[in-house]
Amino acid sequence: MTIQKKDSSIYYFYRSQWKQFREKFFGVFIFSAALFILTAVLAYIYFLYHPEQAQSVFAKLAEILRSKIPLQSGFNQALAIFINNSVGSFLSLFLGLIPFLFLPVLSILTNGTAMGIVSAVSAAQGIDPFKVFISIAPHGLLELPALFYAAGLGIYISREIIKHLFFPESVKESFTSLLKQIFTTFITVVLPLLLIAALIESFITPVLISFF
Repeated sequence: MTIQKKDSSIYYFYRSQWKQFREKFFGVFIFSAALFILTAVLAYIYFLYHPEQAQSVFAKLAEILRSKIPLQSGFNQALAIFINNSVGSFLSLFLGLIPFLFLPVLSILTNGTAMGIVSAVSAAQGIDPFKVFISIAPHGLLELPALFYAAGLGIYISREIIKHLFFPESVKESFTSLLKQIFTTFITVVLPLLLIAALIESFITPVLISFF
């Protein structure tokens, strides 16, 4: 009986999270996703026609990634990936507390550019596009929405700060209540998605790549 009640409470909690996402955060999520795609496409086109520059930037990105996530395997790799993505997502969210600048957008632009560079370098080297897709898609289906959501939440915070400062009559809830909602969402939605994505990237993606 207790287990059933606990399961029910979890169900209703995530049902309320889904409702909150649709009614409050969907717009900033779509904006983040669209900006990421646009940035990735533009970066891909640019670096495809500037292969030497693409190789140089790609090498620097790889070096930075190796410094953050040393070559490991199994759970150690998953943990390193999870920590790196969680810190990046939290920073993206936290930067939203700085008003007027909408700094979480930088996270989207950076990740979109990185995706475009990787795609351009892969195309220049003649790597099978399907293999590139397989190396990204399994964990990316969860990781990218989590990153979009975190950045979107940061953008939402920035927007609400401006409303509280200049348009208080349009404010429907206290800023403290809003922060509580957002950080609850980050902990219960964004972090679990990043954890599952890290496990997929460490254990499932390598197996899929080995078939191609």
